[in-house]
Amino acid sequence: MVFLALILPSCAGEGIAPPQWGSPCDGWGTPKVVGRVADPGLTEISGMVAGRVHPGILWVHNDSDSAPVLWAIDYTGTIRGSLELTNAEAFDWEAASWGPGPGGGHLYVADTGDNLRSRPFAVLYRVAEPSDVAGARRAAAEALRVTYPDGPRDVEAMFVDPATGDAYLIAKVLLGPAPVYRVPAAAWEAGEAQAEQVATLDLGLAPATAADVSFDGRVLAVRTYTAVLLLARPPGAPAAAWFGARPCRVPAPREAQGEAIAWDEDGYLTIGEGVASPIYRVSR
Repeated sequence: MVFLALILPSCAGEGIAPPQWGSPCDGWGTPKVVGRVADPGLTEISGMVAGRVHPGILWVHNDSDSAPVLWAIDYTGTIRGSLELTNAEAFDWEAASWGPGPGGGHLYVADTGDNLRSRPFAVLYRVAEPSDVAGARRAAAEALRVTYPDGPRDVEAMFVDPATGDAYLIAKVLLGPAPVYRVPAAAWEAGEAQAEQVATLDLGLAPATAADVSFDGRVLAVRTYTAVLLLARPPGAPAAAWFGARPCRVPAPREAQGEAIAWDEDGYLTIGEGVASPIYRVSR
């Protein structure tokens, strides 16, 4: 968790496509504050995902040196419940996502932070999305150890393809193209896997700090410290279509250290780190 004040270049001529008519970046409003994170213990939110069972609930988690807990908050920032993941550690949790799993929808967490690029492996966790959010709950999580073909990587952006269950990890690269790795859904059966590099993303001058996929599976949002970028794929197209698209920019709030983004049914939300951080929502 190292913050560098990097400025994303303007869209034109810098590898980031300007919004085009019919692109996923058309028609977005300005970021609006809908709430503030009320709990003083949630000051380093680095992962956030909108659940499917309870609309209006965001599952969030803190960064490194925290407990393996997902907190259920509503859009005002009020805590509605918590879910402790047993059989899990929180060395450096950096991202959360929703995806399919055994028996239904699951919440995924990426313990993939590695500022020194020295960890022998990263870990993905998944747990069935709770049917009830109220109160303090505990559930056993599945764990999947992940290594990379080119050695340890620092990863803050992870998402799960809702169509296939494959997980994608975008390496945090300060300058230049960022490698994108895939962990197939079938790897959960073995409990360990070497991720496969499947693409690179050119995000300008800023690293990827979060990512999430729209509910319909069509649009991938990637955020950096200073921007939110969208990449679209046609309905039914494979994930490669996302990575072959040129990203375009959409409105992003000014946050001290933005490391969380989540789609809901009508737009996307962001939260930065800090005390009483505002919850921003952008609608189309």
